[in-house]
Amino acid sequence: MPFGVAVFLAALLLPRAVVPELVPLPELDDRVIRREIGADTERAQRAREIPLPADVRELGSAIREFYRLEAQDAEAIDLGNARTDIDRARFRVFDKDKDEDLRELRAVQMEGFLAEVRRFERTGETSAELDALGGTFIRRMRKVGWCQGHDLVLTDLERRAAFKATWNALLDVDKKAAFKLSAMEIRALYTLYFEHPHAPEPQRAALALARTGAKDQASCDRINDGERAGAEAWLLTKLGEYGAIDPTYPLLIARGVALYGRHQYADAAKSFSGWLEVHPDGPWTLRARNYLRASTLAEEATF
Repeated sequence: MPFGVAVFLAALLLPRAVVPELVPLPELDDRVIRREIGADTERAQRAREIPLPADVRELGSAIREFYRLEAQDAEAIDLGNARTDIDRARFRVFDKDKDEDLRELRAVQMEGFLAEVRRFERTGETSAELDALGGTFIRRMRKVGWCQGHDLVLTDLERRAAFKATWNALLDVDKKAAFKLSAMEIRALYTLYFEHPHAPEPQRAALALARTGAKDQASCDRINDGERAGAEAWLLTKLGEYGAIDPTYPLLIARGVALYGRHQYADAAKSFSGWLEVHPDGPWTLRARNYLRASTLAEEATF
């Protein structure tokens, strides 16, 4: 019996070829997420119960007008003027150091945005309020394949993080400590990127143009292959970004998976070997060995 158990355990530990298909995802802590969402809910509630200062409300109106014009594909000069109005209102608020008031404004606008996105998913129609709070959000989601029909792939946390990131960038506050995305929000965004990669905007535009001129199935297949390759290259870039943010993330494992998907089997094998050199033991060890075996066999089969 002991010998049989030993043989069984040894068989389990021997590397076997397992095709690496899934990129490791960032770890999310539900307790932290609930606490952070609760804090934003409280901010939005305060903003509704106690009116925000007039200059903060003016900034909120300027943001809404900019997004409304963006959603209507307004002329560049009108968008430029709206952008100037945001900047003027923003400077007046910043001079008075009203970070918490601004966070309450962001929270109440985010809640309205989330409600309008849910309404869009129910009805399939964008509202004037969604335009004023999200601009071209739905169109952008469709372009990258994150909205099919009127169903969005983004989770609630991913929507919150995406809204905050866009709002911060519009007001140029993304580097201020009070407004930075939390670790969980950053992880949520990169989870979205890893699960739903897409080709960069210029390449998508070129591929869309090529599709209009495609005459046969072979041409369509080449375009689809180009789109997949673009998405995989984009994914590799995002993996590198996240690896620089989170040193605990198994970046070499993730890169190996992505490289295998690009049929770069030798590079994938190097990535898995690199992980095993640094981590001969640990939770990812057996998986890395199995992935390395698959990559090695795939590389041998190409010759």
